[in-house]
Amino acid sequence: LGTAGFAETVPTVHGGLIDLRSWNFETQGKIRLSGDYGFFWNELLENWKDPSVFITVPASWTDTDATRGNVYAAGGYATYAVRILLPENAPPLSLYIKKRLVTAKVFANGTELDEYGNADKSNSLRTKDIGAPYFMLPRNETQIDVLFQIADAEYNRQGLYSPVTLDTADRVVSHLMYSKISEAMLFSFILALGLYHLILFFFRSKEKNLLYFALFVLIVMLRIISTGT
Repeated sequence: LGTAGFAETVPTVHGGLIDLRSWNFETQGKIRLSGDYGFFWNELLENWKDPSVFITVPASWTDTDATRGNVYAAGGYATYAVRILLPENAPPLSLYIKKRLVTAKVFANGTELDEYGNADKSNSLRTKDIGAPYFMLPRNETQIDVLFQIADAEYNRQGLYSPVTLDTADRVVSHLMYSKISEAMLFSFILALGLYHLILFFFRSKEKNLLYFALFVLIVMLRIISTGT
């Protein structure tokens, strides 16, 4: 996100808590909320609960190294918990998850921030495109309890397998706008390239490689549309 880099020594999440009271977001930039999150299997929490079980983030909950040897079903549901301690007068902040999750709800201090699909116990999921994968945190708070309700079904990786980044809201929005513009430019270029080879194939139908390349381009376009990458 943005051009601001990570400091040499970066706080991490320990026991479901990360202390950022000495972190300056304006000068030190973004920070990844990586480490040991509280983990509540088969629970969908909306309010903070002190954790006794922990899991490494980012990682899939089917990764026994991340779960300390505990085994969890691929199609289950769970709540991840992280308590963030912030400096006074911190700027407006947003969480950013690089890769879109299957389905999730995010709560901060008991308030729902946004939603991917429905994180329900039955795993009866409906897709809901909420746009950018970022979540604005409450302002003027020195402690923010963040809960990620996540349900996964029929996917190779489950849970918070993608890094969670905390940055100023302005930088997150700027980064997402840049990403959308880049995606649009890439999509337009690939579309033009595919159409060009398809037109060539109509005039030179014996050259099957032109058709194969056009079909390959179509597959790439479908991936961009479906994943945004």
